[in-house]
Amino acid sequence: MRLISLILIILVLALNIQTVSAVSSLQINTIGDVNTVVKDESFSVSTSITAEGITTSKTVTVTLIPGDGVGVSIENSAQQITFSSNTTEKVEWSLTANTPGTYSNPFTITATGTDNPATPKTTSNPLTIKDRPVIDVAVIKDKSSVSAGGTVRLDYTVTNLGEITAADATDVTAAITLPTGWSLSTGSLSYSLGTIASGGASSSGYWVVKADSPVESNTFTVEITSSIPGGTVTEDVSVTRSESSVSSSSSSSSSSSNRGVGTTSSGENNNNIHISETKRQYISKDSKITYNFESEGNSVQSITFTGLTNAGSIAAEVEVLKDISTIVDKPPAGVIYKNININVGNSNWASSENIAGAKVFFTIERSWIDTNNINIATIALNRYSDGNWDSLKTTKIGHDADFLKFEGETPGFSPFSITAEKISSTSDDEYGTGLGAESTISGEATDAIPDKTSDEGGLPGFSIIAAIFGLIIAVRQIDKRKK
Repeated sequence: MRLISLILIILVLALNIQTVSAVSSLQINTIGDVNTVVKDESFSVSTSITAEGITTSKTVTVTLIPGDGVGVSIENSAQQITFSSNTTEKVEWSLTANTPGTYSNPFTITATGTDNPATPKTTSNPLTIKDRPVIDVAVIKDKSSVSAGGTVRLDYTVTNLGEITAADATDVTAAITLPTGWSLSTGSLSYSLGTIASGGASSSGYWVVKADSPVESNTFTVEITSSIPGGTVTEDVSVTRSESSVSSSSSSSSSSSNRGVGTTSSGENNNNIHISETKRQYISKDSKITYNFESEGNSVQSITFTGLTNAGSIAAEVEVLKDISTIVDKPPAGVIYKNININVGNSNWASSENIAGAKVFFTIERSWIDTNNINIATIALNRYSDGNWDSLKTTKIGHDADFLKFEGETPGFSPFSITAEKISSTSDDEYGTGLGAESTISGEATDAIPDKTSDEGGLPGFSIIAAIFGLIIAVRQIDKRKK
């Protein structure tokens, strides 16, 4: 009997020892790598937790902790999992990338709630957060006006203006919306452009549209969409209907000197435009901006200014006119070399709030100066503003065999006129010799020295010498009388 009791006691003790030794524990398994994300985009981090020694239900708290300075935000950093047996459970967190940069050891995960907490685990791979791409679109039309039956070509260029370290633009598409009375002559209404790399990479294409029954003013909308950066970038392009009597084939020509009746975006009558040239630049705060123009016959070589705001892509248009602008109500004074309209951005954009230090660089043909007997010192760039013509500060900055080069300082953009005065018959300064003296035009001649030998053409100083001689004779006569 005593033997049986002893055996029972030993069995009870053994069971108690086994119960005490069954200690629950946790293990954090591999953390899913997240290497590169884009600012403001959501991403996830995941891992799994293995529980052992579970004899009763256990609630475990698993926490994702960002490293110091890691630019992310987390929804529900601490999550709870209930274990009722020895098993493995997945846990996942949703995060948002906030601050661009590269972060080493970006996350640490902890798990608590059992007899033995898990050993914390830290991700070893760095996390890179890239800045967002910046999508821009420029659209250029080959003509501003067209008759019914004519066509217009619209060329687009989509550019990723993000820094080289920014993210690529993905799933980019370009689409056009046609106004009523127009149809697509060539191409597709929508193009898939795929991925456009950061740092200024671009993708281009074009549409040819036909004016079946155009109205007076027709607006085409080009839309650029993407997965990243997302949203839509749009650009509107206007084409007017030509009412001229020229034939359909000639009115659909790309010649800039054969335009129909109507007005451009500047408000100029199309019939008065000889050349129209448009360029685009991306404008950011404190950037030095230069628009260069190359069309033959365009006297404006470039426009420069400093951008005062982050304005994005801005177009600059130069219209070389056949006659004085139809926008102004009176011509400027002097002999007119060229009448020009210059427009930068939408109406009233190029103000003192957005730009500073604007200059217009232009050329004048030597042959025009010679033919019209022009006084070079009087050449000036004039701007029409508030109903008046203002002569701007104009400086000669260079020359070559055929042209003189000037710069004019302007407070804004509007109708301009390049003017000068003819040489007067009494003009004898360096600039009054016209093209007959080559050294004067090149700026290599010294100032002419006027002939000052005599007011009346006699010997120099003759009257003074005669007066002195007479004075000497008079003094000698007085001395003789005294003796």
